[in-house]
Amino acid sequence: MKTKFLDDLQTVNPFYIPMKYVPEPQALNGTVGELPYWDVSVEASQFLREVLFLLDNDLQIPGVLVFEQNTLIGLIPREQIYEKLGRPFGVELFLKNTSKEFYQMLGITTLTLPADTTIDDAVKIALVRETGSLYYPIIVSHPDRYRVVSMYTLLMAQQETLRNLYSEVQNLSITDPLTLVNNRRGFFEAMNREMESIRKFDLEYAVLMIDIDNFKNVNDRYGHLVGDEVIKSVAGQIFINVKNKGVMGRFGGEEFVVFLQDVSHQDAYNQAETLCKNIAGFFHTINGYQVRVTISIGMSFSKGASHTMDQLFTQADDALYFAKKTGRNRMIKWKEDLSPLHKEKRAFRSTKRDNENGKKQDLDQTLHGLLRMLYLRDYETEAHTARVTKLTLELAKKVGVSEEECENIQIGSLLHDIGKIAIPDDILFKKGKLTEGEWAIMQKHPEYAHNLLSPISYFQHALDIPYCHHEHWNGKGYPRGLSKDDIPLAARIFTLVDIWDALSSDRPYRPAWKQDEVVNYLVEQAGIIFDPGLVPLFLEYLDEMPMGSLPE
Repeated sequence: MKTKFLDDLQTVNPFYIPMKYVPEPQALNGTVGELPYWDVSVEASQFLREVLFLLDNDLQIPGVLVFEQNTLIGLIPREQIYEKLGRPFGVELFLKNTSKEFYQMLGITTLTLPADTTIDDAVKIALVRETGSLYYPIIVSHPDRYRVVSMYTLLMAQQETLRNLYSEVQNLSITDPLTLVNNRRGFFEAMNREMESIRKFDLEYAVLMIDIDNFKNVNDRYGHLVGDEVIKSVAGQIFINVKNKGVMGRFGGEEFVVFLQDVSHQDAYNQAETLCKNIAGFFHTINGYQVRVTISIGMSFSKGASHTMDQLFTQADDALYFAKKTGRNRMIKWKEDLSPLHKEKRAFRSTKRDNENGKKQDLDQTLHGLLRMLYLRDYETEAHTARVTKLTLELAKKVGVSEEECENIQIGSLLHDIGKIAIPDDILFKKGKLTEGEWAIMQKHPEYAHNLLSPISYFQHALDIPYCHHEHWNGKGYPRGLSKDDIPLAARIFTLVDIWDALSSDRPYRPAWKQDEVVNYLVEQAGIIFDPGLVPLFLEYLDEMPMGSLPE
């Protein structure tokens, strides 16, 4: 019956095109032309009842295009047909209308966008329509035809962009940025997942603590850049040797850890011995150098829930220390008589004792990864960020901000523009003045920053600057229109420094202002953009700065 209906419909309507669904794109900054769409249309002379048959045949169709001799007249939204027909005498009044007559009677303006419109642009444009038509589908114009995209599809695509960004940040938070293996946090998360089945089924497992021998000599002889490449190469060799057998991670510096699950004592011992020999026999070719290093390994072993993880990591660390002390380039398994060594060795890596240090390292690595992602996209941001972070901290201390809050201000200043990674390149790097629509998109970057950072516990106390540094004292800033003391102090301090630095520096579209012009602007905007109580303190600080330290 469905096939006959479609055949009949195509017979009376040569403009009808069967519906076609396209999978949702995965790329960031996608365009509306890539979104799932509907190709469905009627001729202007066809009656509304034929449009109704079409919609009843497929409940997912958001709307129907109306053509007159190959010219697009407009789009009839599904909601409008059922709303009109549901009125008293609606069926009698409207079913005899042609599709063109019905569309003209609706008096709505259909939103048509080019296929290369970005998803973010499309959402912004669609959401400024009148309230009654806010969620009507849009028409996407392709070179060869028009297609219908629902607002649900469009809004979900924008959410997918943010989810992808969040997923990328989450990966950065558990990945060592140099070697791309698990960092400390990522290692413990993966290991804890494995421990559930180990305890449940009483499985055997081992911990290997690994340290590159005499690594300082590598840095001293070849330089830190080559040293970093050696660390990456060793990490790769460890990964190859333990792949599919366990979990590995970098604890920092030249130190690694491996967790082997469901493995016998002898197999764990053999794997550690093999790893030690393979590393010793491998030449790392880096920038023309042939570099060979060795590793020392300490191993601890357990079964089920017979030991705590603190005990196992302490035992493996004791064994590693003994391996280093007795000649290096060897694997030592823990035994009882090694326990007294912990009194003389360097601080052992008990997970409990290292908890705070581990959190600090995780924070630093995540922050480094985010900044690297931002700087790779816009290298000019790095110098600006360094300047404003330093000056913001100085001004915060002058205002009397606590040391703990200064740490949050430092992180917030470094990440103040992180939301711009979600702004399309053609807007972010445009040389000329932004259009009204482009400026509206640019103004969303504080919200993107908030959405990106707020789920990460490390950054929840540092959100004031990324989220609020474009708020104005008079309440006419964005994104929330905060005013006066409702704007967090950290953001008020940063806004002053940020605008001072922007005006004092060359930009692609204008040269730097002279310092007296910048100062006059700050004074004029006190109580408008800036906190009037902060401006005199900042100018006082500038006067105290050594000559030549201000931007030319």
